[in-house]
Amino acid sequence: MMKQFILTGLFIVLSTVAIWAQQTDVPVAMYVEGEVWYENGGARSRVYTGTKLSTTGQLTLSKNSAIELIHNEKFVKLNKAGKHDLTALVGGGQSGDNFVKRFSNFVSNGLDQSASNKNLEQSYQKNQGNARGNIRGYTDAGLAGLLPIGGNLSPALTTFTWPEGRAGGYYEFQIVDSLSDELVLLALSDKSSWPVDLRRLHMEAGRTYFWEVYYRKAATAEPTSLGGSNDEEKTPRLSFRVVPNRQQMLIDEVRKEAVYRDASGPAQKLMIEAMVLEDGGFLYAADELYRKGLTAEANNLLLKRSYAAFLARQQQVGSAKAILGYK
Repeated sequence: MMKQFILTGLFIVLSTVAIWAQQTDVPVAMYVEGEVWYENGGARSRVYTGTKLSTTGQLTLSKNSAIELIHNEKFVKLNKAGKHDLTALVGGGQSGDNFVKRFSNFVSNGLDQSASNKNLEQSYQKNQGNARGNIRGYTDAGLAGLLPIGGNLSPALTTFTWPEGRAGGYYEFQIVDSLSDELVLLALSDKSSWPVDLRRLHMEAGRTYFWEVYYRKAATAEPTSLGGSNDEEKTPRLSFRVVPNRQQMLIDEVRKEAVYRDASGPAQKLMIEAMVLEDGGFLYAADELYRKGLTAEANNLLLKRSYAAFLARQQQVGSAKAILGYK
């Protein structure tokens, strides 16, 4: 039986300022339909969604095929069968579309960060100690299985998730005011998640709050750890803040961008939205988008690579490796 106690409170979460790695200056195939080939210097290879190309060489499109490329400030769509010179398509002067360049950098750097086990580790190490989310002082193991790990949350239904303990006990889920240390919500659960409608908690916009979970052992239960020591069976305190309206504003604004409107694949639109949400500190919402996208397109390697890079930046490198099958 679950019990829930609600008090007034509010939350201030750490903002997440996106810090992308140095741009890799190559075109990327964002969407491929049908049969597309790339030729350069005598070598010929098939092009798929997520393939990194060069600014030289040729693309050959078969009948009823299409490809969309992004490179620096250019977004190129092709659906005409035949040969196409890449230099003519993506070289030359700049279009002046800074948003396309921002997205191009995001995509290229995500591919770089997720290119190998070593690259994921490097991204994970580079982002330790930054202001992104709630990762200060916590390692990958300490954050594994926890959502949300920090950032901004919209006042909406949010499912808080934590690792499972052994059978025989229960979980005490708490939301706490960071300034007064007073309880905002207390819930007892036998499951490792708890949905909270943040609109009903009367939390002050922009104020920092914490959430944490204690594992309470039944009289006959074995000791169980949730990432802490055996003496203190609890999760880390993870900070967040509730920010009304901003998340939807970011989405509404980005949907006006030409590259968003022109993109054919739903995964492209999802990645654009995830990028601006991560930049805006809405890590939970960005994570949800990636999960939703991979449910619909489980074999979309570009989406997988982008999600893995996102997780590594949030110090969830173990989860990032698992998505790509890295050891």
